[in-house]
Amino acid sequence: MLFPVPGLTIFPGDFAAVQVAREKFLELGDSPVTEPFRANIAECTTLSPLDPLLARAHERCHYGQMMSTFFGLTMWQAETCVVDLTLWQSFDREARDWAPQGQIRDAVSVVRLFCEAMRGQVDLTMEKFLFVANRANAHIAAHWGLPERTWRSRRPHRDSYLPSDRHTADEVVEAGARLAELTYLGSAPVPLPPHLLQEWFDSRLHGEYSRVSELLITAVADVGTAALLVDEALMGPSFLASGITDDIFVEDVLPGWRLQPLIHQARANFVPAGEGAVHYCADTLPKQVGLPGSRKEVNRLVASEGDLLGAATLSATDDEVLDFLDNRRYRAFSLNRYRLGLASRSTNPAPYLPGSREQAEELLSIGGFDPVLEIYQDAALWNDVVATKDEGIVISAYVELVRTSTVNAVLDNTFDLRVLRAPEKSLANILGGDLSVRRALAATALVSALVGEDDATMLFVF
Repeated sequence: MLFPVPGLTIFPGDFAAVQVAREKFLELGDSPVTEPFRANIAECTTLSPLDPLLARAHERCHYGQMMSTFFGLTMWQAETCVVDLTLWQSFDREARDWAPQGQIRDAVSVVRLFCEAMRGQVDLTMEKFLFVANRANAHIAAHWGLPERTWRSRRPHRDSYLPSDRHTADEVVEAGARLAELTYLGSAPVPLPPHLLQEWFDSRLHGEYSRVSELLITAVADVGTAALLVDEALMGPSFLASGITDDIFVEDVLPGWRLQPLIHQARANFVPAGEGAVHYCADTLPKQVGLPGSRKEVNRLVASEGDLLGAATLSATDDEVLDFLDNRRYRAFSLNRYRLGLASRSTNPAPYLPGSREQAEELLSIGGFDPVLEIYQDAALWNDVVATKDEGIVISAYVELVRTSTVNAVLDNTFDLRVLRAPEKSLANILGGDLSVRRALAATALVSALVGEDDATMLFVF
């Protein structure tokens, strides 16, 4: 999927397989199953039975990266702009009337290119990247009602906007998720046989996105410290917020640029253990290498005046089909999630990482960093804390997934929602009852216009 959805994860496997893997992995303590469990691990010849559980840890890490890092916030602000403008252009006559011919299309094109560049998916000179980033930022700022910030570089004439090793944000993000798998393996109630760990290294440190994972594991002896370095690399202050107007330097914010000096400094210095490592990597280490530290930037963001992260312009209509274009209820919910997730870092840096999840009570009260809706091949599960407080938000999360998938269809001329087509994952089966039937029917009409009635009905059928 081109654009992710805040509050939601899609798991490429069966929830039943996750449950089986958990039984193999987590039955511990003094229970009668302890000895059989130990024997099972000792006799295990392959990691395959545990792969679903590792995949879940992997995807949950991506969710934490998205919802509580400055990189995740920056990408969401930009991607939301693309999703909104594409839907408005396609369906909202009023939006087409007030916008000069081609203006929305051009805005979508440049912001989408900016998203791809932020992830390292395109080959641009530094000069070209700055041109794209500043044009895109103007559109994003206008969309969210926030002040613009100017992108700059200390090396404006470089042949590439990426660092010398050409490490991309996608590689950094993926390295963090692979380290989450390794951390999970390390939490086994009994030591894993060496051949299982070796299988993990052999399978995860090769192929696409493996370069940063391999670098971190070989350069930083402690897996927990390596994960903290990834997290800090994702905390470059490239977001837009009210009250913050200073320039954005490429070398200070792109994850590939940030990771280089952080690794070098961590290798050359003693990194404290445990909780000390968390604060060292968030405060001291960035300062030592001349980077803006995440704790300082979090405090500045929290202290900024007015509406912290803005509120994207919404088309003024009560029409239910056009209301689907905005999904304003879920927009407000997501903004609050970002506010709380980032604010929690002022006292608990890297709150989503294993061993660092003592979250603020306010954050726990809204379901912590667990997804609102988690979609597997054989089930769709919702966050009990969220659903208990406001079941309608779960519906809105589902609608947000369809909005985003619809935009992917518009932009890429493909529409593949097989992950949602199983009958047990229709909106009706997920939530039951007849909540928001009218809104579901309105959304069905909208999606039908793009992808056909059969696909749309499969998603929303009651």
